[in-house]
Amino acid sequence: MMYIHIFHLIDLLREIEVFRDLSNFEEAINHSIRMRTSIEDAITSEKIFKSFFPLRNPKKKTAYLIGTGPSLKKIDVSRLKNHDTITFNRAYVAFDDWGFDPTYYLAIDSQDLLSISHDIKDMMVNRGIKHYFLPHGQGFEDESYKKYNDKITLLKDTPESWKMVLNFSEYVFLDKQNLMITPVLSSAGYMGLKMLYLMGYQEVALLGCDARYRTDEESQKSITWDEDGCVSHADYDPNHFRDDYFGKGQRFGRPIDEDETMKIWTTCLTNIQAHSQIPQEYSDLMDCDQTFKVYSCSEGSLLNSIFPYVDFKDFMNGKRE
Repeated sequence: MMYIHIFHLIDLLREIEVFRDLSNFEEAINHSIRMRTSIEDAITSEKIFKSFFPLRNPKKKTAYLIGTGPSLKKIDVSRLKNHDTITFNRAYVAFDDWGFDPTYYLAIDSQDLLSISHDIKDMMVNRGIKHYFLPHGQGFEDESYKKYNDKITLLKDTPESWKMVLNFSEYVFLDKQNLMITPVLSSAGYMGLKMLYLMGYQEVALLGCDARYRTDEESQKSITWDEDGCVSHADYDPNHFRDDYFGKGQRFGRPIDEDETMKIWTTCLTNIQAHSQIPQEYSDLMDCDQTFKVYSCSEGSLLNSIFPYVDFKDFMNGKRE
């Protein structure tokens, strides 16, 4: 049973267009067809990405997205040991304090990676992270990373003009290259949520996702901005949950402003609402609710106006509304 519709043909043509500069049309076409697999196969597959039409997996109930904003200071992250989690960038400075390694890790900013790429490789050797989502073209496809292929997905962005055309669930995944081609937006939290959605989680709690970034004189007193990004000259970082997050000597990308951040997350909500609906003819095959649910557990976050706010302790105790 194939889930094929006229808009899938349009999607297939889009995917072929994306592959024009990769010289592997045949693989692109074959993989695009394979992605339109039966819903039964999508449910039972153990691969990290299962189908073009991502389903909620009854084995993947809740994931916790651990952001890096100041509100994370108020959360006892150690309670998430033995839960599925994803976190980002230099959050690894706190792993020992938390008492566990996250399930997933994502970094996408090329400026951040100038400072942290060597630490990422060290984590692959010494940490228990199950899977990494890292940008294509930043050296992670090199020979020295081949031994870690089974735990890396490389993210390749689409042309800018396609980002508003392709929806939240559209991607092409090439097994041989561990390469996912999909719109990559400039928010690690958004991209982390997208990966959790595509992996089939039923619900996600956002922690430390404040959607705020101070740029006043006091907050920037130890930071130099240049044409490429920012450099910190002291362990002083009021925009994150630790002063050494982007501490002394760290280079990182220019932050996006609140308006752009909220635009990204609002688009995210719209996509979730639009693409969480399963066609009626397949409803009898579903053994769990297919609605993808997102909750903000970050006190004072701007995202509380987009997603339902539930206090972290209450969420852990089962509250959802």
